Amino acid sequence: MTGTEEVVPSSLGDLHILKSGRRFKYYQKIDDVQESFSTHDIVVSRSFFKALEQFPPKDTHFRYISIIENDAAVAFLYFQIKKINLLDSLSGSFNDNSKGSAQSSFNTRLKRFITGRINFYTLVCGNMMQTGRCGMVNAQEFSRSIALKEIDEVVEILKPSFKQEGIPPVGILLKDFTEEQRYDEDEAWKMGYKQFKVQPSMHLKLNQNWNSFEDYLLDLKSKYKVRTRRAIKKCLEIEKRKLSLEDIETYKDEMHEMYKNIALQASFNLFILPEDYWKGLFQNLGSNFQLIGYFLKGKMVAFYTIIDNYETLDAHFLGYNKKVNKSHHLYHNILLDLLRESIAQKKEDLHLSRTAMAIKSSIGAKPEELYLYLKLFHPIAKKFMPKILTYLTPVELWEERNPFKK
Repeated sequence: MTGTEEVVPSSLGDLHILKSGRRFKYYQKIDDVQESFSTHDIVVSRSFFKALEQFPPKDTHFRYISIIENDAAVAFLYFQIKKINLLDSLSGSFNDNSKGSAQSSFNTRLKRFITGRINFYTLVCGNMMQTGRCGMVNAQEFSRSIALKEIDEVVEILKPSFKQEGIPPVGILLKDFTEEQRYDEDEAWKMGYKQFKVQPSMHLKLNQNWNSFEDYLLDLKSKYKVRTRRAIKKCLEIEKRKLSLEDIETYKDEMHEMYKNIALQASFNLFILPEDYWKGLFQNLGSNFQLIGYFLKGKMVAFYTIIDNYETLDAHFLGYNKKVNKSHHLYHNILLDLLRESIAQKKEDLHLSRTAMAIKSSIGAKPEELYLYLKLFHPIAKKFMPKILTYLTPVELWEERNPFKK
């Protein structure tokens, strides 16, 4: 898929009137959305939404809203409704404590018992599988301050529909807003929304004078140049190749296991991707999606995925063999290969998402703070707001680095 994306009409949604006089239509499938929206972002496009609908994470539903004014669409909202099982989501924070005290072992079993019985639906405006892109496509005149009020009103109107569909959410999460995009914190709080931040999104702005990877190396300080060359040397015996659809089918089991090795390390994890997720992206995004495999003596030991997103190269999900990662510096080399590809394509920005901030910083990436807003509907659920935010905002101490000479 290339160029500007438009949502093509299939069937008409019901009209609902808002206090502002605007109206909105509610859809359950992207193919049913009538209104057309132009977007300069692959991950806010019909093709990407179709890929997610085709192979969604477990207990995940997708919903779409068109907001209409004077018979013209002024905004498009994208929602994911996810059933969260706290035991599954917090699996990475539990230890077996086989060598611990009887008390610590009992506490772990008690936590597992309690969290295993907490299941709830959460409404997310945005994409849980992608950092950034807060779930909105806005016309210029559709301001953020108005959007928050109208999003809140839309959700209130739709609550009975969600309940009737058997997916009643306990709250809504709005993600991810940059400093320029975010709402006024006091205004949001008056409406019941708690503003908070999680790990920053890491971006590497490319120097347009870099015509090759060697140009990048020339701009590095000596010690970072040495580390980079050392990492590359460790990975010399690794074969790297772009995978076809047939390859993806062949290696999907290995990729899924390596992906889970990484995903399940997180202290709080909202979802696990299905095995055929990569196939769905390949089929729907075409040349805008690449999957690169790393092989050692004929065995796949790592993979990473790329979304070619206009001026930006988006690093998507990856996986690797932990033992081989340690001996061959796989993750470091994946970051370097992403940078190589970005330079080769003359991109402006390499989007490296969240997590592993220190090593991403060591190749030149900078953090961008993103803001989220959480509102819980049920009075009992509201009491757990501080605890929920603790799980959503794990503390990761790291030191930002500057590898460049200037």
